[in-house]
Amino acid sequence: MRKRWVALTVGVVIAAAAVVVAPPLLVAALVASDSGSSGGTCALPGGDPGGAFQAGYLQTIDADGLSASQLDIAATIVSVGEQMQIPSRGIIVALATASQESGFKNYANDGKGGDLKPDQVDVGRSMDFPHDAVGTDHGSVNAFQQQYPWWGTLEELMDPPTAARKFYDALLAVDGWESMPVTVAAQRVQRSAYPLAYADDEVLATTLYDRLAGASGHVEGGTAGGTPTCGGGGAAGGAGGENSTGSWSLPIDLGSYTLTSGYGPRVSPTGGSGNFHAGLDFGAPGGTPIHAAAGGKVTFAGWNNGGYGNLVIIHTEPNIDTYYAHQANGVIAVAVGDTVTSGAVIGGVGSTGDSTGNHLHFEVRIDGATVDPLVYLQQQGLQPGNLQ
Repeated sequence: MRKRWVALTVGVVIAAAAVVVAPPLLVAALVASDSGSSGGTCALPGGDPGGAFQAGYLQTIDADGLSASQLDIAATIVSVGEQMQIPSRGIIVALATASQESGFKNYANDGKGGDLKPDQVDVGRSMDFPHDAVGTDHGSVNAFQQQYPWWGTLEELMDPPTAARKFYDALLAVDGWESMPVTVAAQRVQRSAYPLAYADDEVLATTLYDRLAGASGHVEGGTAGGTPTCGGGGAAGGAGGENSTGSWSLPIDLGSYTLTSGYGPRVSPTGGSGNFHAGLDFGAPGGTPIHAAAGGKVTFAGWNNGGYGNLVIIHTEPNIDTYYAHQANGVIAVAVGDTVTSGAVIGGVGSTGDSTGNHLHFEVRIDGATVDPLVYLQQQGLQPGNLQ
């Protein structure tokens, strides 16, 4: 096992020197797929196993300083998991493992560690395969540090998609892994000498999953095609002009709000670690109309005791939920079971629940996991503006 080089709280990567032999598998090939949706928008991340990102999306991800080649390994792990229909939690387990074991690098092994078993003596042949770094730990190779030859041939283990499939096969063989803490599930697969080491990788793994879900169309080099047509480019996407791309709309009209708090960890006033803010806050005067960001069915409309105050939740098939929290009393304009279209008015800004001023707390969840709403709206071709 190699202790990860990523500091979660400050976003700094302290990496040992490594020679990059192979170019990224996915980054150069990201093009939009023909999703068949109206308005020419991209397939939604996480929406289906063949979903695709808008061209260049990986380059926009700022995840603790990970390089393009590291993000490529992470995207490959997500891609393979989606193609195998692994639940999101399983993909997060795999990401946490690769983060801890290799820092998302495809390791070769020069065989000079002096600790090889008789059947591992030719592990140095891994140097003949594309790799990002070189190690010497027993017979460990690849991003998961899988032991050769017990996990497979070098031809298999040095191929990132195949290595990921082998990890998922081993995870699925663990009885009850779905209900285990991430670090326990990872340990059941890896049998590491440091059984709790994966715990501090879970936050980064969850962040990467949130931002990479839907990459499965790229594991073999991306979908073929020409100029991407992601996003509606403003008014071209639908009748909502700059507030809409047709399939997606801003939850509050441009010019009516200020983005006051973004997605991610919050620092407490005393300087310690605070809560994780799972949404994007749109500061606006009380009563400002709130629009459905995406069409779908209303699954919740009313008072929430968990701090959201007056809350509306809209489910968009197949697996996306949008949350609209802290609405003013008496302004919710929809009821459970209603079907709404993108851009429809569903309520008004307020300050109910755990709130210190008038604003809309807006969340996007895919398969139940929160994603960064600002990045997600941008991916749909919308331009919400910058945080203040």
